[in-house]
Amino acid sequence: MNAAFHRGEAFSKLENYSTVIVEHLALITWFSDHGAFKHWQIEISAFIKTLQRYDHAKKRSHNFKQDDIVEILQDQISTNEDKESVLIGIEGHGVKAPLKPDWGKLEQEFVTFAKRVLE
Repeated sequence: MNAAFHRGEAFSKLENYSTVIVEHLALITWFSDHGAFKHWQIEISAFIKTLQRYDHAKKRSHNFKQDDIVEILQDQISTNEDKESVLIGIEGHGVKAPLKPDWGKLEQEFVTFAKRVLE
C-alpha cells in the first residue's frame, strides 16, 4: 500500500475515535478524584497506543503532526452543540456534568494527548 493510503487511514481512525477520546479526556480533566479515574486513564492510554500504531509511516517519521491531532479533537468542541454533546457523553459515564466546564483546560489536555501519541 502506498504512503498516502496509510496516512489517510491514520486520519480516518483518529476522526472515528475523536468523540470518545474527547469524552475521556474531559472525564480525566474534570473528575480527577472520581473512583473511575484510573479506568478512564487506561482508556486514554489504549487510544494513544492505537494511534501510535497508525502514526508510524514507512517513508517519513510520522503520519500525524501535533497540530493535526489537536485540531481534530478541537473540532469536537467547536460549537455549543458540540460541547453539549460532550457533556451528555460524560454523563453517560455516570458523572454529573460540571455546571461551568473548563473548556480551556480540556484544550490543554488535547495538546498533552497529541504529544503522547507522537512519543
